[in-house]
Amino acid sequence: MDTKTVIRHVIGYCVGIAVFVVLLPGIIYLIALYTQPLGSIPLDDYVRIILALILLCIGIIFMVWSNVALLVIGKGGPADAFDIAISPRTQHLVVTGPYKYTRNPMVFGAITSYLAVAVYVNSVIAIIAIVLCIPAII
Repeated sequence: MDTKTVIRHVIGYCVGIAVFVVLLPGIIYLIALYTQPLGSIPLDDYVRIILALILLCIGIIFMVWSNVALLVIGKGGPADAFDIAISPRTQHLVVTGPYKYTRNPMVFGAITSYLAVAVYVNSVIAIIAIVLCIPAII
């Protein structure tokens, strides 16, 4: 890869991490913080934490796996928004790996991870907000 392509990949991943790993989970945490009195999950703390860890692991696996598949098989990156390619667009259609199981494994992984955060902070309202956003995302 040439230097320009590497820089575009780095910028794409930095933007993705800033938005999807920092900003959105932070918003979920704030929703949970300010709506905590409205409802919590009636589970033992250990069960809730284990459930959150399982969801988080599944989410991270799908997000990382889909990024690797796009890079290795698709010869490009995922950062493309509003018809603007931040990282280089994929050169090949990817239909194997995680894409064999779901149309958009990155979104599946992100939603699963966000649900993990909502379960961890014990917020029914945050879970409802995430579930209600699913149709808008897919």
